[in-house]
Amino acid sequence: MFLTVEQVIELGLSRANIYRKMAAGEWASREVGTGRNGKSIRMLALASLPEEIQRRWLELTPPGGDPAPPPEKSTEVSANSHATTHESALTAALARLPLVA
Repeated sequence: MFLTVEQVIELGLSRANIYRKMAAGEWASREVGTGRNGKSIRMLALASLPEEIQRRWLELTPPGGDPAPPPEKSTEVSANSHATTHESALTAALARLPLVA
């Protein structure tokens, strides 16, 4: 099983420490895609993390599934509805413009 860097951060580790351990080859990781500015997106193998971190992950993960999405995921809904509101306002403004033939 692989975890995102953000999921490992939620377990109490710093981003700098995570990337340092990956660069040193202490923790196994794999590249899963390309993010912003061409930077690679990496996921860490749960089995390569220290036992204490693996225990924390098991405590936070419900049996047979992934943990609940982090709080930041829930804000996506409000962001999308906010974007939809702006899109509706723009569409209404464009409808009011006179057509030039």
